[in-house]
Amino acid sequence: MTLSEFKWIWYMEFGHRMWGRAIGAVFLIPAVYFWSRGMFTAAMKKRVLAFGALIAGQGLMGWYMVKSGLEDRFHGESDIPRVSQYRLAAHLSLAFILYTLFLWSGLDHLLPAESITIANKSIVQASRKFKMLAHSCKGLVFLTAVSGAFVAGLDAGLVYNSFPKMADKWDLGNYDSHAHHGSLSDVEEESLTA
Repeated sequence: MTLSEFKWIWYMEFGHRMWGRAIGAVFLIPAVYFWSRGMFTAAMKKRVLAFGALIAGQGLMGWYMVKSGLEDRFHGESDIPRVSQYRLAAHLSLAFILYTLFLWSGLDHLLPAESITIANKSIVQASRKFKMLAHSCKGLVFLTAVSGAFVAGLDAGLVYNSFPKMADKWDLGNYDSHAHHGSLSDVEEESLTA
């Protein structure tokens, strides 16, 4: 790694740390002010404490992640210092969880849910199905984002770095040849003769 490459990484990380500290201050200063003025309900006090703990945990996770890249295990000329992909994924996961909780809390405060009575059972079933699909979609988005941390942490994106193609090809080969575990026609033949 050259000195200019190190400086680029250092300044990028420095900016990231300053951004994290700014987020902590933007959360902590108003939280202390509103708490001292008695503006929080008991439920909101629990949320503020939980969010504060998660923000502190995010900072600690970031430190723990960076620490994994500073270990003395990179001795070869071609070794590239990198952080643990597991810690990177945990750091990203905490960020998504924090964002989701802040969004949920803000919307819950701005648009409180009203209890309604629905006489039509089909509407209740449809809303339950929609809620299940929405939560499933949310889970898949989260899983996709976290898998991106593993791709980035392992430099797996460099294997086929000609997106949307793979190795500058749309088709990677003839998959109906015997080199690829037989052809589909063989499977059809066997099922017809059996």
